[in-house]
Amino acid sequence: MSDQDPYIRKITLYVFPNDETKGLIPDGQAMKIYSDGSRMTLGMSFQTNSNMWGFPPATTIRIYNLSQDTRNGLAKARAKVSLRAQWGNMPEWEIFNGGIASVVTRREGADFVTTLSCLTAIACYVSTPTVESYSGGVEISWIVSQVAKKLQGVTVDPKKIKLPTSVRLPKGGSAFSGNAVDYLNKLARQYGFCWWVANGVFYAVRDGDAFDNTINVSYWNGTLLASFPLLDGPMQFQRGVKIKSVLIPGFGTGDKVNLTSASNEYLNGTYVIQEMSATGSTINNDWFMELTGRTFNPDTFYPMQRTF
Repeated sequence: MSDQDPYIRKITLYVFPNDETKGLIPDGQAMKIYSDGSRMTLGMSFQTNSNMWGFPPATTIRIYNLSQDTRNGLAKARAKVSLRAQWGNMPEWEIFNGGIASVVTRREGADFVTTLSCLTAIACYVSTPTVESYSGGVEISWIVSQVAKKLQGVTVDPKKIKLPTSVRLPKGGSAFSGNAVDYLNKLARQYGFCWWVANGVFYAVRDGDAFDNTINVSYWNGTLLASFPLLDGPMQFQRGVKIKSVLIPGFGTGDKVNLTSASNEYLNGTYVIQEMSATGSTINNDWFMELTGRTFNPDTFYPMQRTF
């Protein structure tokens, strides 16, 4: 008998006894649900979503035929979860970290399917009151980092805030009283940057710019499944690109993607990933991601299509 593992897709869900605001807890204290497509494990699928717009899109996790006791254990409000995936001989990576917003179980044919709707950094978006006052000449990047530190359950890493130090408050300064999220949105509109929270980490980057992490999606290395332009306006100018590829770990929104297409060579180039969804399953063939990118151009300020 061969020692090779016939099940190359592996999904693991950790459900912790605390919410996102209580800090790190060892994996050993969490409820662990494992799936690899074999008959000895439960079926599981997921769709994670992320973007650069400041609000957290929902992530959906579906688990098949959990016991009643396990379903009851998942129903704890805002319980922290960590979703991890592995493919072939690649190392396991975390593709989502957040809290449970709702749990619903329905019967679908012969199966009882439990659907978890999850959000990252739920607490900070619900209520993070703050009172801010800054004098003229203060760096916007420093203000953003100070406000971000007040977001509950969010980790602030200076390396994840990529804003030019030359951008500062005008002479009149700035004052604000309200939700910290609203203040960050106000600063983003005024000074041309995007901010978001992904897997509990705060990110901010200037419009048109990106972080240094870069992935290659190419027809020639077998990762590209499809690509097409995103057109805008009455003249149908290309404003970006939509990419579908196999699920690749280790990157997210705000990173760069190098696209190499054999059929649409005019799309080839480097793009900033503005939106990203990852879909995986151990019960069907889904194991792909979809990216929405805009041309990488850090030397030019241009407004992003924001919804806040």
